[in-house]
Amino acid sequence: MLVGVGGSGKRSLAKLCGFICGMKIFQIQLKKNYSEQSFIDDIKRLYLAELVNEKTMFLFSDAQIIEEGFLEIVNTMLTVGVVNSLFDDNTKASLRNEMAEKCRKAKRGETPDEIWNFVTDILRNNLHVVLCMSPAGETLRIRCRNFPGLVSNTTIDWFFPWPSKALTMVAEVQLSNANFEPEIL
Repeated sequence: MLVGVGGSGKRSLAKLCGFICGMKIFQIQLKKNYSEQSFIDDIKRLYLAELVNEKTMFLFSDAQIIEEGFLEIVNTMLTVGVVNSLFDDNTKASLRNEMAEKCRKAKRGETPDEIWNFVTDILRNNLHVVLCMSPAGETLRIRCRNFPGLVSNTTIDWFFPWPSKALTMVAEVQLSNANFEPEIL
């Protein structure tokens, strides 16, 4: 969990880390009438389309929490790794069939339960959840109390506002790299 005020670079740093680690970055796209069911559909898509094949970072910010039910699902993702209630029996059977050969090659068994455990291990290992939260107000404290996985199953990094000197140094480097001479009036 990355905690800091807006503009402190939480999402930018998370995207850079994901790129360095070779992860695909998955974010929900809020639209008009986006609901908890839309969020569930997006999480299904994350699990079924992304995580089976490659390591993926789920980047989620507090600005995207338009219903507290979103955090219930994220809390389950953090504590269990897989939201089993997302998958109906047909989807589970399809995943088991798709992964059965890989499970056999990994010598993890051939029964449906063993194959499903293999699938959930892959999903869990390929998922990296990054939460970007603001410490302003009481909201973060209430959410952490209501959804304990936000604290107990994350590493919390605090982002503090940039010092003026650091901002000036970054600007100077950018100007010197651009071979740009500012016009002084």
